[in-house]
Amino acid sequence: MQPAHSESLYSILGIQLSASVEQIRKAYKAKALETHPDRLGPNATELRKQIAQARFQKIHEAFAILSDPHKRKAYDNQQPSLTKSEQSPGSASNAQLQRMKDRMEWAQKQQKLHQERINAVRTKNKHVQDELEAKEKLTKMTNEYLQELFTLNPEWEERKRRVLEQKARHAKTGSRKYLVDH
Repeated sequence: MQPAHSESLYSILGIQLSASVEQIRKAYKAKALETHPDRLGPNATELRKQIAQARFQKIHEAFAILSDPHKRKAYDNQQPSLTKSEQSPGSASNAQLQRMKDRMEWAQKQQKLHQERINAVRTKNKHVQDELEAKEKLTKMTNEYLQELFTLNPEWEERKRRVLEQKARHAKTGSRKYLVDH
């Protein structure tokens, strides 16, 4: 994204670090008209044409990056420091403060999302635990109820034993019919 030269994009367009998008556009238009290779006369040497074309290309690259807010932010973040002539008083510290503020907001947002995910997992675990407890309670109640029925009606236990025996015999023979003795 960054041009392969040491001159900053701001100095190429002749603008300050705090320039607005409109100021960038105006500076680009002025520099493009000033340095366009077609402005050279017909007697210009090939070397002068190549130099003018390279300069015009640098101006176009600078405009393409600085006019796009995302590319500009990425470019500014890659620059270790810009020269004092390119900065308006306090603009570097304002840019740093803005980055710090953005990072703090991002970190707070991530912390909030993390806490929401943790709470969702805890809620889900609580529901699962509640369901397991309800199933255990239901199983216990069912077993107690069946035990009470067997106690009140001892012949049920005998019937159950006979049905299980018949199932076992028929399982050996492959038959699926179960005959219950009355």
